[in-house]
Amino acid sequence: MVYGKNSASLAAYYAILVAFGAMLLVPDPTGALNVLVAIAGLGIVGVALIDGSVRELRPGIGALYAFGIVASVGVWALQDPLWASEVYGTVVEVIAVLSLAVLLGTYLIARHRGTGGDRSLADRTG
Repeated sequence: MVYGKNSASLAAYYAILVAFGAMLLVPDPTGALNVLVAIAGLGIVGVALIDGSVRELRPGIGALYAFGIVASVGVWALQDPLWASEVYGTVVEVIAVLSLAVLLGTYLIARHRGTGGDRSLADRTG
């Protein structure tokens, strides 16, 4: 494996931040999308730990929180018109997908930067 003790503890810390962020920042009243975003986010942190780019996720986690706070405040402020026009669910789904895109995009950029263009996970762990 590529990771050491410091990377593993950093990944555990990031996993807590990602799971908490997904539960708090995706404004889904049922909680189903929150769980899906948390699972996908934990998967991203896990793969980043395996391929050694976990340290590069810091800006992505910050962006996840910034985006989530702005989106949650926006949905809260426009909640009544969204419910009235029956697009609240669609807006929440878009926020969930964009939340994952923020973290996944940061990971993919970090992975590409750290490999010199080689994108094979097998080459980095083997």
